Amino acid sequence: MITANSEQVLLGMLYNNRIDMIYSFREPVLVAHKKRNTLFSLQYHEVSQAPYYSCISRRIDDARSLLNILNHGISTIRANGVYHSILEKYGVADIADIKQPTAWIN
Repeated sequence: MITANSEQVLLGMLYNNRIDMIYSFREPVLVAHKKRNTLFSLQYHEVSQAPYYSCISRRIDDARSLLNILNHGISTIRANGVYHSILEKYGVADIADIKQPTAWIN
């Protein structure tokens, strides 16, 4: 197993046959792949799904309120199309199977 500090590095190793596959989140790899503007095509096989998380420290005053604001904001941008336009900006708007993001306090 090899770790890398960016999807660009991983893609470079993949394109140069230094590795055979990448285990990473789909969206960042697709964005990095589009930025490279290469003729290589990628095959995606889902191994598991995991949502992105935002962590809010309990030390922050009124952390629960901040959590509620964050969740409301995420729901709002999904409902009004802003989230989709962000995906379009990065050329990955065709990703329709994204699970709802979740934020929580531990």
